[in-house]
Amino acid sequence: MKKWFSFILTLALLASLPACGQPKAAGPLQVLVDIEFAGGFSNVDASPLCDNLLFNLSLMEGAPQDVEFQYLPQEGEEREAALAHVRTEILSGKGPDLFLCSTEYPTSDAQSLFRFPEQAMGRRIFLPLDPYIEKARFMEWDKLVPAVMEAGRSEAGQELLPLAFTLPVTCYRQSQVQHQPSQSMTYAEMEQGGPALFAASIPPEANSFTALSSYFTTLADWQAEELTFTEEELLAWLLKARQKWESYYSWDKETGLQKAGDAPPFFQFGLQVGYLEDLSAMTTQYENDPFDGIDTGKEPLAFVPFYSRDGGYVATVTCFGAVNRNSARPEDAFFLLDYLLSAEGQRSSFTGRFTQACAWPVYQGICSQELPGPGRYYTLDENIAALGTLLDNLAGARFASTLDKEIWNLDVALSQNDYAKSQGEPFQPPEKLAEEAYRTMKMMVAES
Repeated sequence: MKKWFSFILTLALLASLPACGQPKAAGPLQVLVDIEFAGGFSNVDASPLCDNLLFNLSLMEGAPQDVEFQYLPQEGEEREAALAHVRTEILSGKGPDLFLCSTEYPTSDAQSLFRFPEQAMGRRIFLPLDPYIEKARFMEWDKLVPAVMEAGRSEAGQELLPLAFTLPVTCYRQSQVQHQPSQSMTYAEMEQGGPALFAASIPPEANSFTALSSYFTTLADWQAEELTFTEEELLAWLLKARQKWESYYSWDKETGLQKAGDAPPFFQFGLQVGYLEDLSAMTTQYENDPFDGIDTGKEPLAFVPFYSRDGGYVATVTCFGAVNRNSARPEDAFFLLDYLLSAEGQRSSFTGRFTQACAWPVYQGICSQELPGPGRYYTLDENIAALGTLLDNLAGARFASTLDKEIWNLDVALSQNDYAKSQGEPFQPPEKLAEEAYRTMKMMVAES
């Protein structure tokens, strides 16, 4: 297991630039990079990506000359100790200058540094960045998905800068299904919208990242420190979702998963850059076609979002950057964020680390033929246009949190419980499992 470590890399190409009129720097620019524990590529070393990021910055006039990257262990007791250390540093008015962090990832046992980013914004940890954004050199604010960026805004201003996000979608051929994304359609209306929408209302068995929790527009009222749904509502939803899936699908030993109903061919996934490769060149690697015969390399797609019970559909932020309010070098810290939110930064290998497996860049138009995404992935122009319409109609966005993970874990527990019951093994009443999960979530919100 890689332990907490850091390294300083001097940008030699900038070392000779004049420093006249510049205030004396208070030590190296400290950047905490905590992205390795999350996503589908855990145990991937982030340090080569940071080396590449520094090389890119070295080509730019005015870039910080000395950057010290810090990494947290990915799991276990070492990570817990490192998290406690960093949190103590932050509370004491210290800590790194810049945070580049993944949010909670449901299938990871590791905890994120900021379990509830929205709540953290109210604790004067992060520097409001509006004055810096107004003078940004690289990012184009109007090209960033508005609803996603709004998630990082507090009463004090833009404190967190989302770098990537996801949302559950169901894909059909555009030639067979036409759907105009709605900011008001409810989940109940989706169920009654015909075969295509009904099929899209069934969360995938593997729970596409945050599909189940996306049923709720919000998960917590951070001012009141309360959950926005009751224990009974949560259990009823998860049981309904499971029953709908079991009624719609069956398993055939020879042909694999079979669908009921008369919906056209479709597949489901959480929006991510990796789908560009997965849905074309890699389709032949599966024993059963997971894309229901749709040739995504040639056929334009129609994207149907997963609507919430209250109306509209939400995105989930999976990675963000923020400047420590106590940083002695806020301009230099923002320089890195400015670059990472530019078209080039959003296509870099660094961004590719936290988008390929579970997320999409916030810069609109990325992954088109004109602007290939991280890994040089791109899709049809018709798909980029359809995605643009999808993102323009978002009802909002929120940060993935421990609450998403608890909802995921409860669904897994219910599944395991059903299996135990079917095998004649000991099992618990679903109400008991929901009671325990809900109590845990209530405590988390109250203590956040």
